[in-house]
Amino acid sequence: MNILCPDCKGSKQLSGFGCPGLKPITIPCITCRGTGEVPEEMTLAWMPLGKKMKENRRARGMSLREEAKRRRMQPSVLSEMERGVCSPIPDPVVMPK
Repeated sequence: MNILCPDCKGSKQLSGFGCPGLKPITIPCITCRGTGEVPEEMTLAWMPLGKKMKENRRARGMSLREEAKRRRMQPSVLSEMERGVCSPIPDPVVMPK
């Protein structure tokens, strides 16, 4: 089941200021990818888990890139997980060298 996007409130876009000259701009919402809706589990599970992942990473003093390298994934994927845009997955099992 889909629900209204918590970021764009269903408008499918976000407003802000961009260069040059900090002119007002509108871009497609990055959370719902311009659809205005998100899966219900995104707000009920993915976002809280992603927020906790980010808090834990920061508490360990790790950057997003460092954590992504440790998890053997692209930083953009980890960023999406921490923002609750995709389902967080557990750490892969890392075998000792």
